[in-house]
Amino acid sequence: MFSKAPNDLFPTLDSPEAIAAADYFSRLLREYGPDGVVSYTSDQAVQSLKAGRSHLSAQDFADQTLITYPVPDDMLDLVRQVLEPAGVRPPRRTTELTVAMLQLVASGRGVAALPVWAVQGYVDRGYVTARRIGPQGLTGRLYAACLQRTADRPWLADFVGVTRESSFLSLKGVALL
Repeated sequence: MFSKAPNDLFPTLDSPEAIAAADYFSRLLREYGPDGVVSYTSDQAVQSLKAGRSHLSAQDFADQTLITYPVPDDMLDLVRQVLEPAGVRPPRRTTELTVAMLQLVASGRGVAALPVWAVQGYVDRGYVTARRIGPQGLTGRLYAACLQRTADRPWLADFVGVTRESSFLSLKGVALL
């Protein structure tokens, strides 16, 4: 981290050694630390460990900027099922794109509630962390919609079947209904 230590303690953060050390340390934290520890301050990580918490609660959102899609609150499971019943109203920011939401979270501008399969690539790269909301987590159901005139077409049944199977096999956290 210091290219000319001990005389010059100016950090060199872009050296191959510093990058490898940061990657190693973040991997250790992800694999052996509590959920979310990579994005925690050291104080938050210690408090989480002391509390033995395995999930987030409504109060964890109180002082965070919540980043959501620009839809009514009754369409957001987090707001409807967790925040409103607890009377928690965090500051809000909206964006229409999932990738923009993830970039805002990765840059420390807020938190978002998204399906684990939608964020897994960012989690795998260490850009963001995933934490369960509530003891059982939040779950939702996705449905296929079509026009009445295409409902009986054989290709549509094939499309739905392939989508179900490939989603179940390749997306983390997806269960078939």
